[in-house]
Amino acid sequence: MPKNKNLRRIYSTWKIKELTKNIANAIEKKNNNVNKLIKKIEFEDKKTSALNKEIDKKTKKLGLDHDFSDDPWVKVLNEVKKRDDVCAICFAAMANKQVYITDCGHCFHKNCLESFEKFDNYYAKRCPCCRHDYKKKLIKLI
Repeated sequence: MPKNKNLRRIYSTWKIKELTKNIANAIEKKNNNVNKLIKKIEFEDKKTSALNKEIDKKTKKLGLDHDFSDDPWVKVLNEVKKRDDVCAICFAAMANKQVYITDCGHCFHKNCLESFEKFDNYYAKRCPCCRHDYKKKLIKLI
């Protein structure tokens, strides 16, 4: 640092300009990197959208589009189909009958669950298997 007051001011001004230029260059470099990253993300997003559309087309063509639904009943039904082949009340086969699926994931013949609900008034709308409060949906299993 110079001892002369005028030289010190000139040196300080020069040093501040150098630091400012270095900071500006660093910021510009970071902005360029951020812009490159944004372009990559947009490109990948377009690819993902195209793939999702292709998957939707293929699944609809194959009749599997229900597997990708956000409908919670579809998810419950898929789980029920994997494991329940008999009614938990009468232990008879479920195939080709009207059945209720519950949001807690159990499956019952329509008549069995309706009879249970009439019989068990105190615990109305409580699942015969797990005793949780439930909502039900009537479906036809094939």
